[in-house]
Amino acid sequence: MRLALNRLSEKGEWNLAELKIEFEELIVTNAPIEISGFSLEQIDQIILGDGADATDPAILAHLTDGGESSARLVLTDEPYNVPIAGNVTSGAHREFLMASGEMSAAAFFAFNSD
Repeated sequence: MRLALNRLSEKGEWNLAELKIEFEELIVTNAPIEISGFSLEQIDQIILGDGADATDPAILAHLTDGGESSARLVLTDEPYNVPIAGNVTSGAHREFLMASGEMSAAAFFAFNSD
């Protein structure tokens, strides 16, 4: 109810801190957040905020002592560029923000290469 009232208020301002709390509670209880009227991209933006980009070279240099240290990445469940709906074996899962079937083969290759 609170989400619907917040969403329907056309002349009001968004209270992102309160929306974040509501979405986090819905996620913890496995409630279907898609029915809130927000897109998954909007929900991710509200929950994650405007944090630093993990692909920003300046941030990576800072995290690796100016490039003196190295970092390793192990992908144990990389994206396959297919929709979650119809491909996940159990439970209700929301779609990924990226690489969920919307990318061309070339775009998906570039996504994985980056």
